[in-house]
Amino acid sequence: MKNSKYDFLNSIKFVDDLPNGLKQIYEIVGLEKFIELYNNFEKTYVHFSTKPFINGIKKFILINKDQSAKELAKSLNVSESYIYKTIQEQNKSYEELNNLKI
Repeated sequence: MKNSKYDFLNSIKFVDDLPNGLKQIYEIVGLEKFIELYNNFEKTYVHFSTKPFINGIKKFILINKDQSAKELAKSLNVSESYIYKTIQEQNKSYEELNNLKI
């Protein structure tokens, strides 16, 4: 790690003073990456949205809809009804597009 104004953190147990969310990040990435993140995002609110993951799950379901709902649900850790609902939503969107008068 290059010298920074946070080098002193190596010599103390500052993790005990971190709020829970920051403590979890520190425990996952370690001190060097934590400091790098802090230096880059200091005073910035960072929100980790689940939307990209949800969209990724839906995309995977639609790409693999020929597999059984039970297999998909198990591999994605979602319910079978979620699999059926996702496929049904896509089919409904296609129907709506086909019904448009152009």
